[in-house]
Amino acid sequence: SDYQGFREFILERPILYSDPSNRLSYLQLLFPTVLTNIAHGITTDGMETLMGRLFSNRSHSSQLHHILHKLFVGYLSSLLADILLYPLLTVTIRLHCQGLPVLVNNVETGIGVQYITTYYSGPVDCVMGILEAEGVTGFYKGLSALLLQYAIQGLLILLLWRVVIYWERWRREQTQVSRHT
Repeated sequence: SDYQGFREFILERPILYSDPSNRLSYLQLLFPTVLTNIAHGITTDGMETLMGRLFSNRSHSSQLHHILHKLFVGYLSSLLADILLYPLLTVTIRLHCQGLPVLVNNVETGIGVQYITTYYSGPVDCVMGILEAEGVTGFYKGLSALLLQYAIQGLLILLLWRVVIYWERWRREQTQVSRHT
């Protein structure tokens, strides 16, 4: 049941020290988790500042265009930050999920799934384990799902932009028609 997975992942995790199942405690997970989130925030803010400067020479015809511009800059900076920090996120997620059987698709045969249970003593051991077992590409496993998510978000932003352009054009035409009548 869902409660069983929740109990194993949240309630049965030790607080201060590792348990016999080699799951890291909350205290041991605190540093990599906080580091990942702070690095993501700093990187996103830096990218947003850089993107804002790169695209700042464009004039906005309306407040709505300015908002859409900021939305697009935020989208791009978040995408770039997620791609740059994906290896750090991979390590953090694997540290959180270790000791639990993880279901993954069997990509070699394409049939069924495999259970993988990993045990790392900390972030450095996790990085070395990923490098040894999977190589550098192991840090980017699952990136395609993230890119698909950003592709859908990008399409929605583009669709919103087009709707705004058509709406403004229609509003201008209505204003011109009302002036001539």
